[in-house]
Amino acid sequence: MHEPLFHSAVYVLLVNPEGEYLLQRRKNTGYMDGYWDASATGHVETGESVFDTAIRETAEEIGVQVARENLEIAAGWQLNRHDRQYLNYIFVCKQWEGEPSIAEPEKCDGLEWFAPEELPEKITPGLYVYRESRKHNGFYLGYVDDSKHDEIEGVNS
Repeated sequence: MHEPLFHSAVYVLLVNPEGEYLLQRRKNTGYMDGYWDASATGHVETGESVFDTAIRETAEEIGVQVARENLEIAAGWQLNRHDRQYLNYIFVCKQWEGEPSIAEPEKCDGLEWFAPEELPEKITPGLYVYRESRKHNGFYLGYVDDSKHDEIEGVNS
C-alpha cells in the first residue's frame, strides 16, 4: 500500500449572532502551537466524508453538536507541507446545540470569540484562507505553501 497523494482536513468556524468567530488556540499538537485556529479542525479519516469529519471534530473539540444542513462550505485550500500535501475544507456554522467549551485541554489552551476585523495576529493558514475568502462571493479556492503560510494564491469560482 502506498502513501496517499493528498491528506484532507476540515475547519469548522462557528459564527455567533453578532458575527463573531469562535477560535481555539492550539497547544501540544506539533503544528503551529500557540496560533489561533478555527473553532474545530481535524483530519478526515478513511471512509469518512468531510461533513462527518466536521460534525465529529466539532463535538470532540468544543463539545457542541452541528447538523450537516447547517454546515456552509466557504473555501477549499491546498497546503503544501514539507512532509505531505493537503486538500482542506473550511465550513461556517451559524447554528449548533450546546455551549462551546474546551473539550480537549491537552490540545487547546484558549477558546474565544473574535470580531472579523479583530482577529489575533498569530493565525493558522486556514484562517488566512478564510479571511481571504470573505473578500469574494461564492466558493474560494486557495493555495498555501507552508514556508510562507500568510501568502495565499487563490481563485474565486
